[in-house]
Amino acid sequence: MAFLFTEALQPPINLSPYTEWRASMMGLAGRDPIFHAQLESEKALRPSQAGFLDNTCYRCHGVMGQRQLESDKQKPFEHDMVYTLPSDADAEYGALARDGVSCDVCHRISKEGLGTAATFTGQFKVEPPNVVNGPYDKLITQPMKNATGITPAFGAHIQSAALCGSCHTVILPVFDRKGRPIMDKAGKPKEFHEQMTYPEWQNSVYQNERAPIKQDEVRTCQDCHMQRKFLGQQLVFRAANIEDINYPFTDYRLPDKDITVRVRDQYSRHTLTGINQFGLMFFEQFPDILGIRTSDYMYGEAVPGLLTAQSSGYDLARRETATIEVTSLTKTDSALEANVAVQNLAGHGFPSGVGFRRAFLTFEVLDATGKAIWASGRTNTAGAIVRGLTEDVLPTEFFYDDTTRKQVFQPHYEVINNEGQVQIYEEVIADPEGKITTSFVGLDQVLKNNRLLPKGWRVDGPFGEFTRPHGDAERDPEYLNQSGATGADRIIYRIPLDDRTRTAAAVRVTLNYQAIPPSYLRDRFTIGKGLETQRLAYLASHLNVEKTPIDGWKLMIVSATKRVGDK
Repeated sequence: MAFLFTEALQPPINLSPYTEWRASMMGLAGRDPIFHAQLESEKALRPSQAGFLDNTCYRCHGVMGQRQLESDKQKPFEHDMVYTLPSDADAEYGALARDGVSCDVCHRISKEGLGTAATFTGQFKVEPPNVVNGPYDKLITQPMKNATGITPAFGAHIQSAALCGSCHTVILPVFDRKGRPIMDKAGKPKEFHEQMTYPEWQNSVYQNERAPIKQDEVRTCQDCHMQRKFLGQQLVFRAANIEDINYPFTDYRLPDKDITVRVRDQYSRHTLTGINQFGLMFFEQFPDILGIRTSDYMYGEAVPGLLTAQSSGYDLARRETATIEVTSLTKTDSALEANVAVQNLAGHGFPSGVGFRRAFLTFEVLDATGKAIWASGRTNTAGAIVRGLTEDVLPTEFFYDDTTRKQVFQPHYEVINNEGQVQIYEEVIADPEGKITTSFVGLDQVLKNNRLLPKGWRVDGPFGEFTRPHGDAERDPEYLNQSGATGADRIIYRIPLDDRTRTAAAVRVTLNYQAIPPSYLRDRFTIGKGLETQRLAYLASHLNVEKTPIDGWKLMIVSATKRVGDK
């Protein structure tokens, strides 16, 4: 299952399910150093909840080990098991957990309860051990049954967004700093909807689970994250080709009719790709530390799977995440005014998933030589946003102003007119004591949420209460209106003209993305005290991002330029 080039010097690209899955963040979920450091800091904050945190987080990140241990021994999974050696107790469960979200996880999910709260936070039901579901309804079952004892079956739900929603909808309890549950107004333990990617999709024009369905708009998770083309070409493969009529003849061979594997022209790549280039690059540059092979198991000269995963993720980021446009640019005697439009193309919010991810706009005013003379949203080499053209990091980058000794963050803007104002698409959430936090089980009060909504999102739509904007974005008609969200944000940059800016000849605006922004890393390195934190600190400080898609510790999504006088 390789993509072969006609050029003799171009190595093949292995697009088999195993190769692409192995290099995906789902395949790497059990080894993810960002996840490990997050879990370590959660337990450092609330040691009394260590057992709950380990078992709950591994429901998704190391689900095979967690589920099998629960089934075999009726006991919870512990994080230390992922470091067990073959001679250690429970080593087999640790090995399963290290493989992250593997083949059986998705292909054995039962349709029972999918899309409901009973299956969220990794609590999906599973099929019997000898059955796996697939997307094809006409199957040759004997080769897989002979080789593995497993019978492949058709399961329409394998192509549903609800299947993905089991782990991409995360609802967690809220604990105080001593690890005690916070109670809601009804006297019940309070919960926070921590990750809502699937419900965001449900409440959009792209969904296909409730009327009215706009068939020309429908896109499921699989449509975007398991694409059927590579370099623009439709893929045609014999999928799951364990034994067929093209193999050498051997004694006791099955009849042709039992092993004639069909050619599939509706094959979905197992890239399972997102745009966490930071995580993928950790694995590419530090494979020995993180325990992953980089060579291809089938082709000695093939492009390594991690490089294919990175290029596929970057392609998704640039082509299918968002667009940006300077819709108008006018210059008067006193001001330069630019209207900027950002459009979310994703089938969910952007950013989505864990709350610490963010996107932001870098807006620059350029003179006739292309030199920046005014800026909002520039960053230093560590990805921290600075004031204008200086190297002074804004106090909002770490949510604290040394002068006022108060928490601060960038609000949602509709007009920006000074270099200390930056449009950042993010969630800012406080714990029960009112302190801004990145702890998943300390999330209590939403202070800001202006993440770009998916097109068609409505207040009265599914899970609207938990996916709605908060703060100044609530007053923005692009976010909240009677006909549904546009999926866009429109912002005016109004720059006063003075001796420095009077030579303005053009503007450039760029949408950037950070999966692990500086404030998030700061929290991990100051809260966590163990080996997981030390490892992430080593990886982050030694990662070479120069001349990569995340040069400057940020991923550029899209950019647009407009000159004064252009229509």
